[in-house]
Amino acid sequence: MDKRYVGRWQRVSGTEIIDIFDEEPPRMKLSFPENGYYNYPPNKCYFNAGRFCYEINDEYYRMVYSLIYEDGRLRGHYTQFGIETEIAFELCDAVPRDEPHNRADSGRLSGRRLHRSAARKNCVQRPRVLENVMAQVSSVAADQIKSLPDLTSAVDV
Repeated sequence: MDKRYVGRWQRVSGTEIIDIFDEEPPRMKLSFPENGYYNYPPNKCYFNAGRFCYEINDEYYRMVYSLIYEDGRLRGHYTQFGIETEIAFELCDAVPRDEPHNRADSGRLSGRRLHRSAARKNCVQRPRVLENVMAQVSSVAADQIKSLPDLTSAVDV
């Protein structure tokens, strides 16, 4: 394990926090304070080609993060719905916190209501993301159709 990655890191342009532990295989926990999620392990955590990677998968989305230590920060991107978004984290503590996971409002909502509430939050943003993906796909398809030869000249009518 590269010791430079160990610690508690906060996203530069957000509140997301990651705790990376000095263990083999790599282990980490994620916190999303704006959504009330704290200390959750990702589905997968590993090094690939010198980059620290982790994956979040659930029924609504899949995100793959790829980070590298550079100039005292973790820099890289995450991929969601085929779109890469740049991301950077700053070290806020050299010692990662290993606390149990929790949901800030789990005492107020049942599991089923909590799931529906989270689904509604995700659905609000999803149409914009899918719209952007569909626009990219449509643009590529239009370019490919334009490049096809004119087949009407080869057919006797």
